[in-house]
This record gives sequence, structure tokens and C-alpha cells, in this order.
Amino acid sequence: MIKRDISPLLWRIFPVAFSLLMGVALTGCFTGVEGTKKIELSRSDKHSSRRSASESLMDSVQALPLSAWKKGRPFYVADNRLSLVLVPRDGFSLEASDSLGGRIIRFEGVGSRRLPDGSEAGVLSFSYDGRIYDYTLSRSLRSAMASTRSDALPLMTDLDMVTQADKLLKGRRVWTLTNLWYTPDGERMVGEKFVPVTITGVSTGNEVFPLAVSFVNDKGIKSVMYMNFGHSAADSRSFDSLFSLSDVKSRYPRIHSDVWQLICRGTVKPGMNKEECRLALGAPADVSPGHDWSRTVDIWKYTDGRYLVFTDGVLTDYRL
Repeated sequence: MIKRDISPLLWRIFPVAFSLLMGVALTGCFTGVEGTKKIELSRSDKHSSRRSASESLMDSVQALPLSAWKKGRPFYVADNRLSLVLVPRDGFSLEASDSLGGRIIRFEGVGSRRLPDGSEAGVLSFSYDGRIYDYTLSRSLRSAMASTRSDALPLMTDLDMVTQADKLLKGRRVWTLTNLWYTPDGERMVGEKFVPVTITGVSTGNEVFPLAVSFVNDKGIKSVMYMNFGHSAADSRSFDSLFSLSDVKSRYPRIHSDVWQLICRGTVKPGMNKEECRLALGAPADVSPGHDWSRTVDIWKYTDGRYLVFTDGVLTDYRL
């Protein structure tokens, strides 16, 4: 019997067998690996560790710690629910006719009070129309003096910060990054992404977003976007997520003008690639990569039920 060394043969067969097994595992389900969150972006799309001019623009609009507040500092009451925690010092109850929503109250000073459990709580005092109102905090006065900032009071907006934002942004030529526009009356409207606009002013917003940024586009249409100050990781609508200081289109010279018009309107059509679709609709909440017998098939899913299907990197099916 002739003995043969089969090691070289096994090394040639093993990669082929492994590839076949992996192919069967992946093609057993159309969508491949479910629940995959990772999205591979090009090097140019990866966020640089160095902050851009858009990201740092609002840095000068800073809140003040309670220890630095001066008497008379104005605050806008964004919602009448604040009346539930503002207690009139004169002992009379705050009636519905005395609603403070939409009013401007002014800081008067600080104090403290003993709670039923024996602990101490800091108290902020505000005035409006000759009456003094007390706002009891959930921490001691000593703790509050260092940790309470003027942009962190629920349902209240620091008007000095609004004034700072208005001086900083008014008259700037910027490009929109979202089509989430509103009319001057606060009604939702269909806007456009990546179009030039001029900011005409910044005023108080609502109970969720403290700033209302008014602007006009080149067609003369006046609109508003609601914005956060952008100093917290929880601020979902900071300036750099709503506006760009430079023309976004210049970063994508290869995108055809017809496709760019679709992107600006926030819609897609078959034949667009992943980069174009991401610009139009934003990053998906979930990506399911996979393949069938001969092609790669990826599904992008969004939280509102929209989905995109890419075959070999090109959009072939979708639901908006």
C-alpha cells in the first residue's frame, strides 16, 4: 500500500468547504444577520474628532450657575404647567385666570425651607406683576448654588441666553440639514434639506425646545426651526444638527443634480446608492445585511416604518 501525504490537498479543500458552509448559513434567510446596528461609512463620512465650526458656533451662548444670577434676570414661562410648582408667597392660590404661560418672570433671590422629612430644600423666588412666587428645588440650597444652571429649569427659558443666540445667529447665511420646518405660526410644513437660507432672528421656542430660529429661503418663504442650546448630550436639535455654515452640495460633486433635488425634498427613487439615500432620509435605525445566491441584499429600517432594500448597493425597493 502506498501512503500519501494528503495535507496539501486538505489545505486546498478547506477554504472552499468553509466558504460553501458560510454561504448556506447566510442564504438560509433573505435578510442575513438580523438586528445588526453597525453601518459602514466611507472615510470621508466618519466624524472627525476635531469639532467643526458649526459644532462650536453656539459655545459662546452659555448658561450661568445659580451663584452668578443677578436680581431681575428674566425667564420666559414656556408652559402654564409651571404654575403647578410656583407657589404665590402672599398665600393666595394661583387661579387659572392667573396663568403664567407665555409670561416673563424675573429672578428675585434664593432661600431655603424645611421639608416634612426634616431635610432642607433650596427655594428660588421670582416676581411677576407685583407678586412673588417661590419655586422649591429638589436639593439643598448649597448644592443648588453650584449645580443649578439657567438653562436647566423645567418649562422656563433664560431670556438672556435667547438674546445672546439672536445676536450670534441673526443675519447669517446657512444651509439647512433637515426638512423639519414650521410656519411662523408654529404649524408643521414641508421644508427642504441642504438649501441656503438667511436667519432673520431667534426668539423663545416651546416647552421642549427653548429657541425658535426664524429664517427665509431664496424664494421668500418664511419658516422656523425649533432648537436646543446644544450644551448637553441630550440636546437632539442643536445648531449643527439643523444648519451648516457651508454649502453641503459642494461636498458631493458626483451626485447628479436631479438626484440632489430628490435628496433636498427628503425622498428617494430606485437606482440611488446608499450615500444618496442616507443624505435624503438620514441614517437608518437598523441594518440587515445579507445576500441571495448571487447578489448582496441589504435592508435599511427606520423607526417610523420606512425601509429601503439595496441590491448590490443600489436601491431596488422601498417604503416611505
